[in-house]
Amino acid sequence: MPKDAGIVAVVALAISACATTNPEEPGYLSADQVHKLIVGKTIQAISQEGTNFRVYFDPDGQRLALESDGEYALPWRILPDGTQCVTTGTGDDCAHVLRNFDGTYSRMRDGQAVTRWLKISPSKDLGTLAPGTYVRLIAPNRYRVLLVAAAGTTEQQAHDSIGRTASGICKKQAPVMGLYRPESLQRSSPSSSAGITETRFTQELSCAP
Repeated sequence: MPKDAGIVAVVALAISACATTNPEEPGYLSADQVHKLIVGKTIQAISQEGTNFRVYFDPDGQRLALESDGEYALPWRILPDGTQCVTTGTGDDCAHVLRNFDGTYSRMRDGQAVTRWLKISPSKDLGTLAPGTYVRLIAPNRYRVLLVAAAGTTEQQAHDSIGRTASGICKKQAPVMGLYRPESLQRSSPSSSAGITETRFTQELSCAP
């Protein structure tokens, strides 16, 4: 082989290697990096199913989130290898944290992104509940349904909306309605000093044959 041809071949091989290898490709964050990233901060995230939520990682090891009846807390921790674990109703949810090229972060489990962290705020900011229907399992076969509605929503409209939700929960079973409570709330508006009135309707229910 001519000498020049050999040089060309070596250069071509080097270019090919550079084209297929990205030296800036990130790895999983270390325990120290995860700690600095989330402790004492609020994360705006989206789940694999497309649900948006906010969570605050308290320095005392509590993970705070906003649900229909207020804040709820679950333990969380960081393992020495950087794995971040949160305790759920079904056990530990553990995942590595990966920094994406667009500045977001992903919680990775078995090579799959299960949650994406879209924005990180430097303090506790869980926000307020948006209008809608919220369902929480409070005991086996016992649910609490909260309807957050605009001011002026009548109780009949609320009953109709909650009834549709109850039918969806119980499916082929019959909803059995329990404690019911309407209340009007005054919450502050970010764009005005005046309050915004909203009405909340709480309904407990179970399902029976």
